Amino acid sequence: MNICRMSKTGKLVKVFAGILFLIPSPSAYASINQEGRVNIKDIQSLSSFSLISVASAQPSLKNDDEAVSNNQESETSSEEGNEDDLDELVQKAVDRAFNTNTLLLNILIAALAALATLLGVVSIIAGLYFFILRKSVEKTVRNSIEKDVTQKMENAIEEMTEKLDEVKSETKEQAEELKHDIEDFQNKLDTLKSEFDKLQIMRKINDLIVDLPPKAIPLRVKIKLESLLNDAKELLKSESLFLTSQDYINLGLTFFSSEQYDKALELYDRALEKDSSKSDYYVYRARALYYMDEFEKSLLSCDTAIELNPLNCRAWNVKGTNFGKLAENRQNQEEQDEYWKKEYDAYQEALKIDPKFSLTLYNLACHYSINGIIDKGFKYLREAVRLNSETIVPQAKIDPDLNNLRKNNAKAFRALLYGADV
Repeated sequence: MNICRMSKTGKLVKVFAGILFLIPSPSAYASINQEGRVNIKDIQSLSSFSLISVASAQPSLKNDDEAVSNNQESETSSEEGNEDDLDELVQKAVDRAFNTNTLLLNILIAALAALATLLGVVSIIAGLYFFILRKSVEKTVRNSIEKDVTQKMENAIEEMTEKLDEVKSETKEQAEELKHDIEDFQNKLDTLKSEFDKLQIMRKINDLIVDLPPKAIPLRVKIKLESLLNDAKELLKSESLFLTSQDYINLGLTFFSSEQYDKALELYDRALEKDSSKSDYYVYRARALYYMDEFEKSLLSCDTAIELNPLNCRAWNVKGTNFGKLAENRQNQEEQDEYWKKEYDAYQEALKIDPKFSLTLYNLACHYSINGIIDKGFKYLREAVRLNSETIVPQAKIDPDLNNLRKNNAKAFRALLYGADV
C-alpha cells in the first residue's frame, strides 16, 4: 500500500510539477485537440525539461516507483479505475489552468494590440500635427518673406518711379529749355536777318534821300524810292525787329519823298515817342505838316525844335517858309506885310547860324521873287546854286515862286540853272 501510495504520490507530483512549470508556447498551442482539450502526454512531453528537473530532485521517489512497478504489477490493474478518475480530474484542472492562461494571454495580446493601435494613432496624430505645424510655419514664413519682398519691391518700384518722375521732369524741363533756346535762337536769327535787311534798306534810303521838296526830286531817284516803299512797309510789320528813332525818321523820309505826308507824319511821331529830345525830329514833322497845309501846327513844331536847339538853322528855315505861305493866304495887306517880315526875319536868323546854308539862301531868292525884288532874288539864287547846285537846281527849275525871276530875265535864269555863262 505504501508503494502504491508512493506511486500515486509520484504521479501527482509529476502532474502538478508540469502544471506549475507549464509555459505556453507556439508548440503548446499546437497540442490542443479539436475538442479544446489538452493531452496530458503532450504537456508532459512539452514540459519534459521541467519534469526532468523535478525527477532529478527526487531520486528516491523514482526508485520507489520502479520497485513498486516491478513488485506490484498485479495491483496495477486493480487501481486502473481509480487512476482514470484521477487522470480525468487532472485533465480538467489542466484545462482550466490552460484556459485561464490563454484568456490572460489573449487579454495581454489584445492590450498590446490596442496599445500598438493607440501608439499608431498617436503617431499619426503627432505626424499630422507636426505636418500641419510645419505647413503653418512654412506658410507664416512664406507670407512674411513674401510680405517683406513685396514691401521691398513696392518701395523699390516707388523709389524708381519717383526717380523716373524726376528724370522725366528734368528731361521735360530740359526739353522745354532747349525748345525755348531754339525758339530764342530762331528769333534772334530772324531778328539778325531782319536787322541785316533793315540795314540794307536803310543804307539804300540814306543813299537816295535828298533834302528837296518831293516835287523837285529827280525822277530816277523817285523810282528807286518807290521800289523801297514795299521793303519799308515790311519792316514796319515785323514785330521782332527793333527800330530806332532814327529808323523811323528814315522810313518817314521815304514816304515823304513819295508825297505820302500823312504816313511820314505818323512815322515821325513814332520817332518822337522813342526820343523827344531831338530838335531835327520836330523839323521833319514841321515839314510834313507844311506840305499838308497845316501851317499853324507846323509853326508849333518849329518852335519846339528851336526851344530844344536855338541854333538849329533848319528849324528857322522851315519856320520862314510857313510864314511865307501864311502871307500868301492873307487878303489883308497889313497882315501880309507882317507875315512877310516874319518870314524874312526867320531866314536871317538861319543865316546868322549858318551863312552858307543853301536852302535858306534859296528861300530868300523865292521871297524876293514873290515881292518883285529881282536883283536880290537873283543874288540869293546864284549863291544857293553855287553852294549846292545838286539840290537847288532841280527845285528851282519847277518852283513857281521863282516865276518873276524867270519872266524878268529868262536868259540869265536859264544860264544860272543850266550852266551857261551869265
